[in-house]
Amino acid sequence: MAIKLKYETGIATTVQLIFVTVFNIINGTASSIDQCTNNSGNCVSNIVLSLLYFMVLSVGFVILWLIGMETQDKRSKRLAQLLILGEFVVAGISIFDLTHRDPSITGRMSSFVDGVFSIWVIILAVRLLRANGGRIKKHSRLVIKNDRD
Repeated sequence: MAIKLKYETGIATTVQLIFVTVFNIINGTASSIDQCTNNSGNCVSNIVLSLLYFMVLSVGFVILWLIGMETQDKRSKRLAQLLILGEFVVAGISIFDLTHRDPSITGRMSSFVDGVFSIWVIILAVRLLRANGGRIKKHSRLVIKNDRD
């Protein structure tokens, strides 16, 4: 059974927060292990820097999650616009990371997941924005049957 989300930006940003957090933990752990095993300077300072980076990313995605939840609950055009802007920033950063970053597979996977989820949330927020605060409805065509057939 597939989930078909029409305007549920809160659910989408919750899924985004979970996946992005998991991928960033994996990426941070892998890069810390790599830096410590390659005798590159001070291992402890690299780990502290990775933790600070993870915390800043987590705070940013929690803010996007809160905006997504409020956008879904209130169906506000302004909040939808703010969510779209925030997700465009995430998409831009993920595209930049994919094209300019080191070739580590975990970093590329993390950036790809960030980009895919940000595009998904943008699509849901645009649908909500186009609905002008109302419910998203599927339009069906009126079919007239001809009794002579």
